[in-house]
Amino acid sequence: MELQKNNTTLTKQNAFISSLQNDSLATIAKFGQCLPTVIEEIIDLHHKKIDSLDTLNRSKKFFETQYQGKDKNNLLVMIKDEISKINHELTLIPKPETLGELKRSRPTALQKSLQLLINDLRLFFQVDNMLSTESIISLCPLLIYDFANLTLEEITICFSQAKRGHYGELYNRLDGPIILKWLRQYHTEKLERLKELNYVREVHAKIGVAEGRKDFKGTHAQLMENAYCMMMIEKTRATNSQPVP
Repeated sequence: MELQKNNTTLTKQNAFISSLQNDSLATIAKFGQCLPTVIEEIIDLHHKKIDSLDTLNRSKKFFETQYQGKDKNNLLVMIKDEISKINHELTLIPKPETLGELKRSRPTALQKSLQLLINDLRLFFQVDNMLSTESIISLCPLLIYDFANLTLEEITICFSQAKRGHYGELYNRLDGPIILKWLRQYHTEKLERLKELNYVREVHAKIGVAEGRKDFKGTHAQLMENAYCMMMIEKTRATNSQPVP
């Protein structure tokens, strides 16, 4: 899976909040060019890397503590190289933080960021019935509570879609209920995309199509399986070589 170059720089850890606070107009404009799937792909890629890293670390522990085959050192070198590679990749594609995570780690910055995003909507839409500054402040905790699993990046993309009319007409008003409605629709559409993606993966798993894997004389899972097989062979040889009493 390839990610657009200009999107990877927008999702570095904590970089979005800094960018938004330093130049909100430019940051929001950049995300106006992004599809909702961009952030989902980055999050999914991050999860895959973490899963691979977990498998490799368990493989490393097995080879270090249990496996006694002649090729032990070579296999350990291969695994350690892969661990180093994935750790480096994770520094380039850190997972965007959800509103729930940001609430725990930097609540003040989260509140200010949401206020900037909503205020941008107020500047964009010229309607008679407009939400007030006080309404924006009171709306932010509702967004954090109701959409704790969304990221600031996704909130920004949702608002960009609203500017394009994706969620329908405003009918000369912009208030909290309308913004909450947009986000509910965005969240529903996201769940549908993820549901479809999971279905495709289940189908691929049933027919034996592997996703996102490459061979370096076997996948990580295959290395583990081979290691156990070789260990059992060595045990069998040792047992068979013992003299019969």
